[in-house]
Amino acid sequence: MKGKLGVFWHTQGSGKSYSMVFLCQKIFRRFGGNYTFLIVLDRSELERQIYDTFTAVGAVTEDNVKAKSRDHLRELLSENHRYVFTLIHKFSIDPKTESVYPLLSERSDIIVISDEAHRTQGGKFAQNMRFNALPNASYLGFTGTPLIKEELELTKNIFGEYVSVYDFKRAIEDRATLPLYYLNRGEKLGIERPELDERMAAIIEGEDLNDDQRAKLQREFARDYPVLTSHKRLNAIARDLVWHFNDRGYQGKAMFVALDKPTAVKMYDLVMAHWPDYVAELKTRVAKAGDEQEAAEVTQKLRQVEATEVCVVVSSEQNEVDKFRTMGLEIAPHRKKMVERDLEKEFKDEDNPFRLAIVCAMWITGFDAPCVSTVYLDKPIQGHTLMQTIARANRVYDDEKENGLIVDYGNVYQKLRAAYAVYGEGDVKTKPPGVSEPGEDDNSEAVGEIYALALALGASIMAVRRFLSEVGCDLDGLIACESPMEKLGLIKKAMNCVCLNETTRTTFEFSARDVFRKYKALYPEEQIKPHIKAHNAIEAIYSQLNQKQKKADITAIIMKLQREVDDSIEIITTDRDGTTSIDLSRLDFARLRAAFRRSENQNMVVFDLQEAIEQRLERMVRENPIRLEFYDRYREIIAAYNNGKDQQAVQDAFDQLTEFIEGLSEEEERAVREGLDQETLAIFDLLKKPDLSKKDEAAVKAVAIQTLETLKAEKLRIAKWRESTQVTAQVRLAILENLQYLPQEAYGDDELEERTDLVYQHVYATYSGGGHVWHAS
Repeated sequence: MKGKLGVFWHTQGSGKSYSMVFLCQKIFRRFGGNYTFLIVLDRSELERQIYDTFTAVGAVTEDNVKAKSRDHLRELLSENHRYVFTLIHKFSIDPKTESVYPLLSERSDIIVISDEAHRTQGGKFAQNMRFNALPNASYLGFTGTPLIKEELELTKNIFGEYVSVYDFKRAIEDRATLPLYYLNRGEKLGIERPELDERMAAIIEGEDLNDDQRAKLQREFARDYPVLTSHKRLNAIARDLVWHFNDRGYQGKAMFVALDKPTAVKMYDLVMAHWPDYVAELKTRVAKAGDEQEAAEVTQKLRQVEATEVCVVVSSEQNEVDKFRTMGLEIAPHRKKMVERDLEKEFKDEDNPFRLAIVCAMWITGFDAPCVSTVYLDKPIQGHTLMQTIARANRVYDDEKENGLIVDYGNVYQKLRAAYAVYGEGDVKTKPPGVSEPGEDDNSEAVGEIYALALALGASIMAVRRFLSEVGCDLDGLIACESPMEKLGLIKKAMNCVCLNETTRTTFEFSARDVFRKYKALYPEEQIKPHIKAHNAIEAIYSQLNQKQKKADITAIIMKLQREVDDSIEIITTDRDGTTSIDLSRLDFARLRAAFRRSENQNMVVFDLQEAIEQRLERMVRENPIRLEFYDRYREIIAAYNNGKDQQAVQDAFDQLTEFIEGLSEEEERAVREGLDQETLAIFDLLKKPDLSKKDEAAVKAVAIQTLETLKAEKLRIAKWRESTQVTAQVRLAILENLQYLPQEAYGDDELEERTDLVYQHVYATYSGGGHVWHAS
């Protein structure tokens, strides 16, 4: 249909603004022409956000394309701009001086993109735009929420049919957004929760209440409004909020949505009254901690709770200080924060202590803060406003954020369920599985939502249980064990089973982390109780597996093996510091392999040995790039080990690794045999070539020594020398000049250039400047 280009529904948080950019740019590439896209928005902060997106990706390169007024909009549309941005309010008229909105442009190559198409495009401003201001333009609608029945026909008449649907369910499947879970805590608290019907929601739909709306609300709901705002009820919610928010396994940041601005300020006062009680409880838990680790964990939480800031974020109104004081409330301290600080920026910063925002209308729509994980609802909202409010918590954030949580304190669960039924599926006529019709067992449905997260946790634990069983470990035996010493033995056995090879270790760690994320997401809800012991057992295996020394030591591994099998392996005690060490050059590796065969923890021994060799190899290769051949051989051994499925593969890996250690030890001693230190040996290895006479080899050593001494005495003493083109050129020249003294008969001019490049590359990678060596010695 002429002028109707369709509706794009891309669920919030899934990149809707980027979809706008991509669509516009594709139209330019596909059709060319002098199109102007007029991006129409209904809020200034949204206009700024969309404009910043278009600018950030390079689609918009002009500064002055945001319409400041009606005349400025007319001027922009008369010029050759690809993109123009405006607010829908520019299409208002002054009833005192105007009866009809004036024509702004007759162009037919203007494409109007309306964001949140359903919300404003049926109103008077939009009619002025379509019929009077831009009669020949084409219209394209974007929405982050689906069109409900009442809006569907109207929006279709304006924009046409859906042309792209990226719904909530698809966004979750793609991990573009996270799933949302609902928890009804109002029922648990036993607080009064009046039936909040559509009339009350309609009065306060998405906006702050003005004086007339507040009076209408109090007049029409003379019985319910006092109940909702009573001190007793709000006090119970405030205490529960303090404990629930601070106990969250994955806390993130949170928003509490209050009924109105006075209630938001009341909630702040009550929350801050209960905050010290929670702090006192944490201090008691620190004093009663069973061990140092528990005390450290609770102390860390205590520090965070004490540092956490709670702020009220509400819009301003005339004479607000006096109005609030008549209700016994102080808005001035909150307004001062809102004026003097950038609370939005602080709230979006995960490291900022502002972690809990109390709002009523601001920030519940068109506000993206990915670190928000919990939304507490105590306001009768419905439809698109409710959909957008719950979506504050669905943003993908870090690796630990598993989902968003919606906590319902008011009697709004019916509206939540209805919103989710529409929000979750692209087909608005289809009811998602598990969503009841109104009137069907509401309470079980409420439990079912949070129970779904508990089921997901149970499924993750079952996956770990099955995996451990496959590698020969009984998780249930560890869970049931009560003896501390026996439990340590079972954990050690489980670690040995998990360490069959690199694949089994990786599989376990990945699956365990999935359990931890889901556990933190569900904690502290009561549905977690059946899973606590299994979680703790998995965590014990995982923690022990990852308690590795910063620097793995081959000597320590061999000594540990000796103690385990009570074998006699030659040890040399150094009296200087009282520590013991093994002379690897004198070690009887045959006896060591025999000892390994008697070990009950062969998998762990190979695992530890692999870690130690990797660290040692990494250092040796950094010192001398010629040693890459050792690394290649090591990877062959590990590849064969990982492809093995039984203990014979583990035995073979140990035999080959100990043989490999012999080679490493011999290589590390080569510098002494050559009469060089490790640094100079690296230069010598890059310069030498096969079949040199002893005389020529001695000359090459002398060149290696002189080259390194020259560089370290001069150019490599310059801090950050690699950042200077002039100095890097001088370093390369110094290397070339020293290499002129290589035996002329053995090294031609072309070969000098090649060897110079090799030495320069090694020096560049190894020495950072200022006299410091890049690698650890």
